[in-house]
Amino acid sequence: QQLANTLLTLVLANAAEGDASQDVGATGTTKKNPAENSEARLAEFWIEQLEHAPVGLQWPSGSLDQQRLSDSGSVLPWTLSFEMFLQLMAFSAESNLQVSDILFAAWQLTLHRFCHQPDLLIGYEFDGKALTEQKTVVGEFSNCLPLRSILEPGVTFGRFLATSNERLAAARRHQLPFSQLSHLLEWPEGMRDKSSFQATFSAVNLPSCDDHGDSQISLWISDARGQISGEWRFNPDILDAASVAQINVIYRELLQQIVAHSTREIPF
Repeated sequence: QQLANTLLTLVLANAAEGDASQDVGATGTTKKNPAENSEARLAEFWIEQLEHAPVGLQWPSGSLDQQRLSDSGSVLPWTLSFEMFLQLMAFSAESNLQVSDILFAAWQLTLHRFCHQPDLLIGYEFDGKALTEQKTVVGEFSNCLPLRSILEPGVTFGRFLATSNERLAAARRHQLPFSQLSHLLEWPEGMRDKSSFQATFSAVNLPSCDDHGDSQISLWISDARGQISGEWRFNPDILDAASVAQINVIYRELLQQIVAHSTREIPF
């Protein structure tokens, strides 16, 4: 357990330093790239990323719940085994990738497999404090933005992970408030709130709450107490508990394959 705590602390510290180094120059001052962060450049980036992207997920018909479950059925917790935890920490250090980015890639692949959908959108909860207008505000803030995931035939786990990380890094550099993004892209009214994200991912350690958001299913990650755990927070009006349990099994299997067999082709 002490080894696990030490490994987790080191990996998370290195990840935080990596995020900070992206925004800080050699003199210690924050870099500002007017060309990259101007409104026109932001619009160009997000239009390019989201052009012809599918709006929704194609849930299998058997996963749709016709009758509302109790509120207690809308959260399914999970925890990585100690062995898997150590493998993930070692893979993160070896590949120089943040643990959360690896977990996010596994979530994308899970949706590709479960929905049999090669092109999809996922809402990603960024730390809202990275936005200039929120830096002086007290409290926790998140900023959910749409990220596109495309699964090409014959791609390996490692290649998919690298592509996912590139898209994620680019989105971080071009981050802006979701409300501003929706107006910038002139989305229809029905797309101008977070309910347009049917699946989301969050690893910003926001406080636990009873409100699971407007998405149909969300993966929330926690790295507390020297272990990695999470919660599937889902809308019982849309997905039944058995389907979410199946999603959980698929997710853990794919995460294991990413870590242990990154050079293999993804079996879809």
